Amino acid sequence: MNEKTAELYGEDAYDPPATRAALARFASPAFVFAGELDGGPRPEPARHSAEVFPNAELTVQPGAGHY
Repeated sequence: MNEKTAELYGEDAYDPPATRAALARFASPAFVFAGELDGGPRPEPARHSAEVFPNAELTVQPGAGHY
């Protein structure tokens, strides 16, 4: 294990407001895909993920799971 890298994954490593702000400036198209029966990401969390991008497309494949 890389100890220096592991230290970066502590509680303070993720700042949700800063991440949302950065993703809101992401100019490229983003594609978020989920299966209707998927265990992760489920369609509803996938929709929330797509909402943070200014130019995102969400597709939910009917009757599909993760694999």
